[in-house]
Amino acid sequence: MTRTGVYPGSFDPLTKGHEDLIHRSLGFLDKLVVAVAVNVGKQPLFSLDERVALIRETVQDPKVDVQSFDGLLVDFARKIGATVIVRGLRAVSDFAPQETRPVTFRARVHERARRAARRVVLPEGDDARVRAAADRLRSEGLAQVEVLGAVGDDPRLAVCIRHLRTRRPDKFPTDGAAREALRHPLTFGASLVGVGAADVMVGGAAHTSAELIRAALLAVGTAPGIATLSGAFYMVEGDRVLTFTDCSVVPEPTPEQLADIALAASRDRRRIVGDQPVVAFLSYSTKGSAAGPRVDRVRRAVELFRRLAPSEKYEIFIQVLTQQATQREAADRFGVDRSTVVAVCRTAKQGALDALAQAVPGRLGRSREQAELQEARAEIERLRATVTEQAVSLHLHQGKSRWD
Repeated sequence: MTRTGVYPGSFDPLTKGHEDLIHRSLGFLDKLVVAVAVNVGKQPLFSLDERVALIRETVQDPKVDVQSFDGLLVDFARKIGATVIVRGLRAVSDFAPQETRPVTFRARVHERARRAARRVVLPEGDDARVRAAADRLRSEGLAQVEVLGAVGDDPRLAVCIRHLRTRRPDKFPTDGAAREALRHPLTFGASLVGVGAADVMVGGAAHTSAELIRAALLAVGTAPGIATLSGAFYMVEGDRVLTFTDCSVVPEPTPEQLADIALAASRDRRRIVGDQPVVAFLSYSTKGSAAGPRVDRVRRAVELFRRLAPSEKYEIFIQVLTQQATQREAADRFGVDRSTVVAVCRTAKQGALDALAQAVPGRLGRSREQAELQEARAEIERLRATVTEQAVSLHLHQGKSRWD
């Protein structure tokens, strides 16, 4: 197996010390990638291209590759398959960055957001929570934020009217019909995305999910290749991330829809979380041992998913996931942490409860007394009997489950 290392730095300019470290590292590496970083916090002496060219000219060794990168080192190392990070320490102060806490999933997302500097519109400006969120986004430098109030005579209204009429002439035959639709803050916010005046619209604090989806479909539409509109929850506890889909849009999906939903969620997870997803199709039947229309639907969805993604590196380790033992089996079989699982639920009501009834107690059992474990199980059973067809979201807080 090839042992690849990465040597990151600004190399502005390359020094004899850098050269020495490169050559010494080849004594224990099969390949070394010299990663020339983009550092916006520094004013470089040489441009990025010049630094890359200087290193390539100076270090002419077939085992050394020189690349530039922008972003987190961990993401770049994963991309090139590096298992070793080479660093040169000149003083005690050089150890300081290594003493910081490991970068969490949330921190990685925030850093990516800062680099992207997207234009985010928050249309529900009358809500105090939305205004507080906007202040936080600005103070942390996460986005360029616009908070909307009443549409009124917004100068962008005319272009949004034309946009809606062009997209849906059947629904908006006149300017008046489009203007009336744009009085809804979510429709106006989504239209700003549709016309390119914003990159992202975030809503739903003061309006229903149905209103949010309707506005997005009217003004933006689905991405290319998406046949089934679906939603996903990313449940984060520390650096453990679980994806549950579809938990908000399609209450009784067909096998074809389940397969579409699984593929969309898997691809989105790779972009958002950056790991290798493991897909689990959830049902009430452990490993497909039972029979019936609902089990057949999930089994058929698995077959369709395999056809849809023959070249994708996703694994379906089990047809259903309702027991803690099967989660351990998945981790052992594919060498992955349970946090990489993408769970494809038949419905938010049944699928999420079935899976989490096992996942939550299994996690609690490692750190809580038996009484708390029984309490959590009792809570889940109570919710199983009372939950409605509405979408359900899970929050893990101090080791206990809380449902909103």
